[in-house]
Amino acid sequence: MKLLDNPFYILKCLPESSEKTILEQVKSKSSELDAQLCINSKNILLDPSKRLEAEISWFPGFDMDSLTKRICIVYKFFQKYISNYIFLKTNNYLAEANLLAFGVENEKNANSWNNDDIRLLISYLSKNSEKINIEDTRKLIESSRKIAKLPLSITEKQLNYFIEEQKKYYRNVLFNFIMQIDSNRINEILTDIIKDETKNGEQNCKWSLFEQVINDYETNNSAFFQKQKDTINNILEKMSGSCGLSLESLAMKKIYDNLNENLESLCKVAEPIKTLKVSKNQNYEIFDNIYYAIRELYLKAC
Repeated sequence: MKLLDNPFYILKCLPESSEKTILEQVKSKSSELDAQLCINSKNILLDPSKRLEAEISWFPGFDMDSLTKRICIVYKFFQKYISNYIFLKTNNYLAEANLLAFGVENEKNANSWNNDDIRLLISYLSKNSEKINIEDTRKLIESSRKIAKLPLSITEKQLNYFIEEQKKYYRNVLFNFIMQIDSNRINEILTDIIKDETKNGEQNCKWSLFEQVINDYETNNSAFFQKQKDTINNILEKMSGSCGLSLESLAMKKIYDNLNENLESLCKVAEPIKTLKVSKNQNYEIFDNIYYAIRELYLKAC
């Protein structure tokens, strides 16, 4: 759930707000916002089963003063917030991830960021997402509900469902953020991160969120990969039909140069995907097919 859609944000209430306070805020905010929106928000916050999504999407563990300051900085100076994040981070992993996701979603000038800060942002959101703990989250929510005098019962299934939904939100906003960035830069950044995190493919990546972003990156580039695969296969067919040509001939040199150029282009874009698959002991079908085609051509030439 987006911050701007959260009933707590709409009514300017806290998870600790009592029913009386929530009703007072409905009356107050109805004069400046859509009345039905305020009523719907109130109904969500006073219904323990519906309220959980709003609680998961909020900032459990932060007091109001700290939260207000952070939201202001994230909204106005998000890249600066990322640069100084190491001095600001807490152990409130869900709240931290929600703040980062809010900043990511509202950042409209991602391509102006330097590569180091983009790497930091991806790593911070991935780390916080990975560290979200169901039991810690339950305790924070139940503590707020106790103060608000609302029913405390929350099942693990409910908690897990809404946490996973929130992680899908992180994945979407992070991928939309990187899609604003020049393709050559984002390819370099994703490659550097996955190589660092997997020790060049020798270890598993610890961040499921980052793995999912690379999967989205692969899907987004599927048309490019298919085009390159078709182009390379066409070149290989030309080479197969040109076996009578001398390897030193100008015509054959042009074919080889064209092949190398397209292979390099494919490998560059596919590098983060390939590294992730190697770390998971998986084959990459596109490379396998091209490898076998080149090998077959080589054997024929011999």
